Amino acid sequence: MITMNKNKIKLDNLNVEISIQNKINEETRAFYTNIIKLINKELTEEKEDYKLNNNFYFTLNEISKFLPLKKRKLNHLKLYLNDLQSNLIFFDFENNHSFSINLISYYEIENNNIIIEFPKRIVRAVANPKLEPIIDLVICKSLKNKYSIFMYKYINDNKEKSNFYFTLEDFKKQMYIEAHKYTSFSGLKSKVIVPIMEELQEYYNISLEEIKTKNKTTAIRFIKN
Repeated sequence: MITMNKNKIKLDNLNVEISIQNKINEETRAFYTNIIKLINKELTEEKEDYKLNNNFYFTLNEISKFLPLKKRKLNHLKLYLNDLQSNLIFFDFENNHSFSINLISYYEIENNNIIIEFPKRIVRAVANPKLEPIIDLVICKSLKNKYSIFMYKYINDNKEKSNFYFTLEDFKKQMYIEAHKYTSFSGLKSKVIVPIMEELQEYYNISLEEIKTKNKTTAIRFIKN
């Protein structure tokens, strides 16, 4: 996925290419993700689109805690907000559908109070990820690689299950990995499975079971506790 540190990525199984205008560092990405979590508390899936408010009110103390300790001052906050407002993420779908979106639309600071306006599509994705699954995974959840996106979506689409069994061949197909790549399990584990596990721990209590045949790993099982 787009991490906000990668300029472009194609999500084959979602038929979309996503690119970001400018690189955003990890600090800014984390700051934005935490603000998204704050507005998530104010929104519910039951609200209709037309009722969703795009403007959210914060205090300086409330959101400055998401900045690095040495940068919790108003001038630093402005720089982070300017960076978010000036950047664009582009979505190009294979069916001749495309759009671009700012991370935030507008902000205003007066004394200790801050108003941030978010694009409606982002607010809608926070309120109901089913309406905007791509934006939810790419922007709201800020997953860091495409394999995490694929696995997160697979788990979320199968909420009734508590474990997910794959042969290595099936797993690679699910992750849209070409057959000639990661032919050894060690390579597949270090480059794909471990990053998935690390990212998804924020959302699920998940563990991995390696299933062996004659001391060789031939299948895996993700267990959601």
